[in-house]
Amino acid sequence: MKEFFQRGEGKVNAIAYMLERTEGEAVSLEVFDELKKPGQDAPCMRSIYTIAFRQNVGFSMPVQTFEDKLREIIDKKPKVILEIGCGTGLYSRCFGEKLKAEGVKWIATDHPDKRALYENMKTFCSNIEMTTDPVSLLEGTKPDDQILLAVWPEANSTYILDYIEKFKGRYIIIVGEPGTCCADSVYLDLDAKYKGEEEYLCFYEMMLGGVHERMFVWDKHAPADSDD
Repeated sequence: MKEFFQRGEGKVNAIAYMLERTEGEAVSLEVFDELKKPGQDAPCMRSIYTIAFRQNVGFSMPVQTFEDKLREIIDKKPKVILEIGCGTGLYSRCFGEKLKAEGVKWIATDHPDKRALYENMKTFCSNIEMTTDPVSLLEGTKPDDQILLAVWPEANSTYILDYIEKFKGRYIIIVGEPGTCCADSVYLDLDAKYKGEEEYLCFYEMMLGGVHERMFVWDKHAPADSDD
């Protein structure tokens, strides 16, 4: 990776190159150490790096903590993951391919109206299902085997709530940060219905502050007012 930097390639390309080299392994946040060099404004450089990554590769950096938590859930039973609004397919590439070898099915989907947003970005998944009814792709699988995943659902994406309403599986996972550009209505709706838990993933340093990315998990078998 250092050689890639030395060749003068953009930092976004460096991340994409690293993903290629590691065959989709989760990105290590240690990549930011590459920018901590004498004489550099490291916070500023990391901020530029983060913004470039989110604009050109993926809105969420796939970190190991996500995979660890996901495996905890899978160990309880679920074997089918439906990702809605998958964007460039980065999560499917980094986690889905590995889990597939362990018997887990990962279905990456996106809304047809959203694909224009990713025309100038690298696509990491070759089999993204373009559909307005992603939940129908779960037909033939058991509800207790199903996980619904949405990574940074857009604030104005009302269709996300529609998908969640149709979803009859057990676990719902949202990655993002409430109060930012995420769909806050999704969090509020799920918190009102089900008990959930939160896992801190990472901090993205930005020019005007930063983003604290979290992983939220709701179990539809545990109502919000239950004592369990």
